[in-house]
Amino acid sequence: MDEPAQPVFDEYGYLTPPGPHKGSLCHIRLHFVEGMFPSESRPQLFRVMLGIIRKFINLLHTDCFQVWVGGVFISNNPEPECTEICFVIAPDAFNNADEHTRAALAKFMHPETDVTHMAECIRQNMGCSIHFLLEENDSNSPSYLINLCFKKMMENLFRLGGDHHPRGYFICNAEGTIEDDTRQTETAQ
Repeated sequence: MDEPAQPVFDEYGYLTPPGPHKGSLCHIRLHFVEGMFPSESRPQLFRVMLGIIRKFINLLHTDCFQVWVGGVFISNNPEPECTEICFVIAPDAFNNADEHTRAALAKFMHPETDVTHMAECIRQNMGCSIHFLLEENDSNSPSYLINLCFKKMMENLFRLGGDHHPRGYFICNAEGTIEDDTRQTETAQ
């Protein structure tokens, strides 16, 4: 297997070029946890992120979805305080989930309506901002335009962040990588 290229950062410390980069969770672990520099927060943030991904796999009963990884974690900041992830799933995976799972996932899709503030609690307590998108590809679907709009908003959030400096982020497949990354992260410690 070829080793992925070393990430390149701009003068603000963000991954370049701005926008999506194809990668894997293993790639992120190699470069942003093990390969950059000694860090106390990066290994912990990565373990938390993998745990959260595993929880979503269990909730949805599938690992056939994308995970976007961005924020300060995907920078040259030696001690980031959190990571930002977005789950992008097919509407069928959402619709086939039980009603309790759909209700829980809706809290991430519409955090402004969540009286429990679940996403904010996870961010504060675990250092991981979670977002959720439906990847609607059927232009005849009634929700196609709204899902497309949400996707554009999320792309802008990941590409620009809160400080509006362009940055790169990774798009990874959750499929088949979770157990290998978890095992390798645990043995590296």
